[in-house]
Amino acid sequence: MTRNSVFVDRGNETAIFYPSTLSTDRRGNTRRHAADEGFPVQVSVAEDRSSVAELPGTIENRILKLVLRRLPTDTGEATTWDRIVFRGQEWDMATPPWRSGWNRRLKHWEITLRSRNKSTEGVGDG
Repeated sequence: MTRNSVFVDRGNETAIFYPSTLSTDRRGNTRRHAADEGFPVQVSVAEDRSSVAELPGTIENRILKLVLRRLPTDTGEATTWDRIVFRGQEWDMATPPWRSGWNRRLKHWEITLRSRNKSTEGVGDG
């Protein structure tokens, strides 16, 4: 019996994925948007890089990499239109997710998340 990859299966944090869906607006246009119902997924997290906003008016940016065993979508795929809530905040997918591992034991998905930009307080003071 083979064991699964330890890093992927020992993730102790949860991300909520809102997969993208297609709908038709009142003009008959097809549009893609995040679903209303989310699915919790156990993930392992690695901090990739960040830039800390130190001066008023500058932007703080954080990049995280999530590693998970399988995607919570019907198709088994994810797009950059999916919405992800992680650590109580909404995050944007920086790149489309990619599958790693060449066999069932090591197969996993990697997703790069980018924080939604927040400027520091004090903008416009003085």
